[in-house]
Formats: sequence, structure tokens, C-alpha cells
Amino acid sequence: MSGNEEHFFEGAEKLLEIWFEETSCNNDDLRNISRSDWEDVLSQVNCEIISFSKNDLIDAFVLSTSS
Repeated sequence: MSGNEEHFFEGAEKLLEIWFEETSCNNDDLRNISRSDWEDVLSQVNCEIISFSKNDLIDAFVLSTSS
């Protein structure tokens, strides 16, 4: 290795674990959680939604790194 490759370091993965409980109602689709609710949860770990995309099957979020 030469140059900057010798000093390359990738930081540790960060993990935010959220546990959900099953409810008796038929409204238990995670896609029903509003964006503002996700933003509130993510703000607790200094993280933001940078980009959002969705289709009939998935909702995809690109998140900022937290510090």
C-alpha cells in the first residue's frame, strides 16, 4: 500500500435498535409511522433523514451519520 491507502480507516458501524410491540388493531404496518415521528426518533441520536424514496413495496430512507 502506498499514499493515503495506508491510513484508511472506516469507523465502527452505528446501530439504532427500535423494538415494536404487536397490537390488537389492524393498523400495524410500519409504513403508517409518519415521517415526523421517524424524525423525532432519529433526532435523539443526532441523525437526520437526508433522502426518501418509496414505491408500492418499500419505503427507503438515506440517513445522515450521527456524531
